[in-house]
Amino acid sequence: MIITHTLFRLEDSIYDFNRAIELDDRNPIIYSNRGLVFRKMDQFESAIEDYSLEIEYGQQNNIKAFNNRAYCYAKLGHYEEAIHDYSTVLKIDEQNIHALHNRGISYERL
Repeated sequence: MIITHTLFRLEDSIYDFNRAIELDDRNPIIYSNRGLVFRKMDQFESAIEDYSLEIEYGQQNNIKAFNNRAYCYAKLGHYEEAIHDYSTVLKIDEQNIHALHNRGISYERL
């Protein structure tokens, strides 16, 4: 019963984010938050779309958005895309341990 309850909460969250996007469709924070919910729902394709819009409408050096999108690519087995995004993070911050670690995993899985 808890799982069902949680799913409804996540769906309610998506509904509200969709409504917010109707009001402001270029707000990167809304896409970031909706992407996180899609990730929790294992809807990685939708999360990738949202993280891409977050990058498009927000700061081009958004480490969090690139890391999140790379994670989703990796979950789908799209390791080359994940490596590309992790490499983008490392161009911005060459000491980013998260990106180094996960890029290494993606290389290994190729």
